[in-house]
Amino acid sequence: MQDCRKAIELCTSLHTFRCTESNVFPAFLMALQHKPNLQSIRINGNLTTEQTKLLVNMTALSEVMLEYASWNLVDALPQWTESLRRTLNTLVLYTSHVSDTSLSTHATTCPHPPTPTILVTLLEHLKISAPGISSFTMKLSERKVTIVPSFINRLIEVYGSYLKKVAFLDCSLENESIKKISQKCPQLERLDVSIPIREAYSFGDLLSSAKHLTTLVDVDTHTQHGIRPSLSFDVVQTLMQKVPSLKTLVSDKRVWVAELDEDRISTPKLDRRLPMRSRASWFLPSNISSS
Repeated sequence: MQDCRKAIELCTSLHTFRCTESNVFPAFLMALQHKPNLQSIRINGNLTTEQTKLLVNMTALSEVMLEYASWNLVDALPQWTESLRRTLNTLVLYTSHVSDTSLSTHATTCPHPPTPTILVTLLEHLKISAPGISSFTMKLSERKVTIVPSFINRLIEVYGSYLKKVAFLDCSLENESIKKISQKCPQLERLDVSIPIREAYSFGDLLSSAKHLTTLVDVDTHTQHGIRPSLSFDVVQTLMQKVPSLKTLVSDKRVWVAELDEDRISTPKLDRRLPMRSRASWFLPSNISSS
């Protein structure tokens, strides 16, 4: 034990620490102080009040996993997570019994969670195995989720120059993310996103940089209660005028197509209504034509 503690003291670049044996971790607490590169810990959290005070001195961690945390440590979580708000992205509590009150108390001080880490990891794997993806579709199991800009930035960084079709189903994007997709995906031809009804006119400005966008599909993110209003003729016309390349717009089972009037101005025409049927599996190639 003493040799192990000395080894930890000598490791100035220690990045990860794991110790889940009961009543062992306290022996290493002093040795773990002043480790600026320490980012991840997984420990048995059965600590006394004094031991907890030493633990919460670690304020640069990005990953914290606590097994069987004592009430001394649980009570200190709100203050500790507040000090970790700039770095913490993973917090795991494993215990036989935990109350909703304890979870809600410390969770309110945690930073907003990013898009699930698995999605970012997936992008990294795809970058190696499929470097030239031209079609990307995301569907999350939890609805009413807004995809954070950092994920969109990474998606564009990896695939922006290749993407022709992009779809976000049962989730929404921030306006800045829509704008970046339009600006940084020069080959974008089709975009499936939820068009905000109240901001539909300004939505066209976000898409104005998409010079090759020919198809826009308004998807229902299920974030609104009641009947979702359809896009009006005026809104569709504005979108087509602000995005001259736009030829087809699909919204609420309606298919609008762009036609040039006598003054060579793009004017929408209601082409047809899509048949009422269950939506095809999200992972299949999208097709707006009836069959």
